[in-house]
Amino acid sequence: MGRLASVALIAALLLALTIAASPLAAAAGPAVPVWTKGDFWEYRGSFEFLNESLAVTLTFEVLSRESVDVRGTLYETYKTEMTTAMSGGGFTISTQGTAWFRRSDIAPVRIETEFFGSATTQSWDPPVRIEWPLEVGNSWSGTATVITESDLGTFEDTESYSMEVEMTARVEVPAGTFDTYVLKDTGSAEPSRTYYAARAGNYAKMEGAEALLGPGADFDLEDYKFQNAPGGLLPNVTGISVIGIDILWLILVIIFILVVMALILMRRRRPPLPTMAPPPPTDVQTAPPAE
Repeated sequence: MGRLASVALIAALLLALTIAASPLAAAAGPAVPVWTKGDFWEYRGSFEFLNESLAVTLTFEVLSRESVDVRGTLYETYKTEMTTAMSGGGFTISTQGTAWFRRSDIAPVRIETEFFGSATTQSWDPPVRIEWPLEVGNSWSGTATVITESDLGTFEDTESYSMEVEMTARVEVPAGTFDTYVLKDTGSAEPSRTYYAARAGNYAKMEGAEALLGPGADFDLEDYKFQNAPGGLLPNVTGISVIGIDILWLILVIIFILVVMALILMRRRRPPLPTMAPPPPTDVQTAPPAE
């Protein structure tokens, strides 16, 4: 992603998820998870900023199914409500938005956010492609144009992506222990990994934020509700982890904006500097003392 577009996204945008550990038998995933109204996923992470520990919570909740038009192409999507909150240093900031994911492969189609009454929309044309079936060793690449619309104008940037199903892993997070497929973004200088858990119908863990947010900046699944959970081991494997690559960027941009907002708030809370009296004029002639 170009630097100019990244700056534009910071004013307008908004994950790669991960896990690590033990090998499982490789298997193809025959079906995309079916999300239902009321399904939700809550992720929690933290990072250090200016010697302050900041906690971040990100929640997606499925609202409905909806058709979304991107430059004349109609996509059938899941519409979700997205809530982000950050706390630390004596303040808490939260924001809400809406995210649409393509039902055929759970790729991000559009994300809308609002900060201080200013709305920003990010769309993918086309959405990041996902190849089937997902099997360890499979890889693919492609390009997608990211369109960002905000009060600053409309910006476009072409992203290249290269994905690889790296391995299987069993991971433990606050929401439970999950068998996952690990998807690695091999197209960036700082590769991120996403761990897809079929039983959760979404990611179990996110990794890859350390380059921007510092050590320990990962996100774990804290709580969830998935009404169509499969019963077998690693069935229903999908490319949902691919979403993680773009959503991680979304999270990072949101966090960046929240940090800026926090700095503004802290600056406003500082007491004003004492004002100094102006120096006496030097060109005033004093009258001589009366005799």
